[in-house]
Amino acid sequence: MLLDQLLSMIPSDTEELVRRTRDRFNPNIREAVRQETGLRFRPRSRAGDLAPAEAINVPVRLVAGLPVSLKKRDIEEKWRTAALLAPWRRTLEQLRDSSTTTADRVLVLMRDMESAEAQKRLKGCADLAEWLLQKVQGFDLAKWILEIKEDVLGVYRCDLSGKSPEDKLECHIELYWGVIGLVAQILGVSPEALTIVVLAHELGHAYTHRASDHDGRTWESVAFGKSELALIEGLAQYYAARTCERLIVSAPAAKGAYEELLKHQPEAYTKHIPWLKRHRPEEVRFALLVARREGETKLDRFETVLKDARWQLRGTEAAAAEKAEAEGSEE
Repeated sequence: MLLDQLLSMIPSDTEELVRRTRDRFNPNIREAVRQETGLRFRPRSRAGDLAPAEAINVPVRLVAGLPVSLKKRDIEEKWRTAALLAPWRRTLEQLRDSSTTTADRVLVLMRDMESAEAQKRLKGCADLAEWLLQKVQGFDLAKWILEIKEDVLGVYRCDLSGKSPEDKLECHIELYWGVIGLVAQILGVSPEALTIVVLAHELGHAYTHRASDHDGRTWESVAFGKSELALIEGLAQYYAARTCERLIVSAPAAKGAYEELLKHQPEAYTKHIPWLKRHRPEEVRFALLVARREGETKLDRFETVLKDARWQLRGTEAAAAEKAEAEGSEE
């Protein structure tokens, strides 16, 4: 299988890099999501009191190989060469561009005859890189990997059937370190930065589903599982983006990895973008709490509550903001 072949070519230290990043940033990411959502992993005790914060454990495991959804797919034969070259696209671009720059330097440093020979050889490198880059055109491997309507870099696993009691659910997160390494290479970002983004996204799922509000309420599992995909993924994406902002000092590359990944993700993973631009965190938090209490929720309903929250929390300021946005769009 072509994807297995690509995974075998990623740097040998990828698993260790992903593991170290998970161990180092897992507490920081959890704290960032806690601050953003205002939620805690703390169920009520039998006496009705809230248990200590973070009483529920959601472990993060590293998994080798491909998720099942990717194992069922294969790349068309006509895109085989493009797919094999895709992880080295950035390297080929650097080779092409650096060959031109080096040729300019050669003119200054070498005698005419030697310079002509050097330029000829450098042009051969640039021509080879350009020829290979043309073969990559027309196929976006990152988009192909990510276009499945589920998480493939990592996944939040929990029983959403309703068969298990809410207080007995055992949920965990899986990070597909090989896919993270491959996609990081394609996007031209570090595996460490992409790991932070993926872990923040999956913890966004875990907190919106299982963490408790001040009244000890969570998002009932069946309702969470039946809520619209664009809403569930939008919330995870929103909290991943906000987490990257909070970690800008300790992990500055994470924000760039999030933005680069976003360019290749399906539409359901982009619904949060207006929330980031138009709404304050407390407005998104309010709409999240309403969705959790109402149960199975559609994206339209969430965004209606979000708009109402904007008006309730800002008053006349919201009207002024909407007027400014309308005038800006007309221009």
